[in-house]
Amino acid sequence: SVQTHVDNKSFSKADRVFFLLVTPNFVEQIIADEKPDGIVISMGGQTALNCAVEMYQAGTSEKHNVQVLGTPDKLLEINENAPNPAPPKPLKKRSNTPNKSGSR
Repeated sequence: SVQTHVDNKSFSKADRVFFLLVTPNFVEQIIADEKPDGIVISMGGQTALNCAVEMYQAGTSEKHNVQVLGTPDKLLEINENAPNPAPPKPLKKRSNTPNKSGSR
C-alpha cells in the first residue's frame, strides 16, 4: 500500500513509490531496474494476483533471481486454474411470524 510507506506514522518508508499499471511488463521492468531481493505479490487485489500468475508462467522471478515472498506464485497459478465450485444453494425464505417456541 502506498499509504503504509509514505505517512509519518510508518516505521519504515519505501525508497521509491511507482504509480504504474500493474502489468507483467511494467512490473518486470521495475524488477530489472531496481533489482530487489524479493517481491510481495499478495497485495494489490485480483489485478496483482493475475499479474503474478502471468509472471510465474513467463519465468520472471527465476529470470531476475527474485524471491516471491508471502503466497508462493506457484500456488496462485494452481488456485487460478482450479475448477470453480458449484454456486451455493439459496437459503429457505424465513417467515417473520414466530413459531411455537417464539423464534422466527
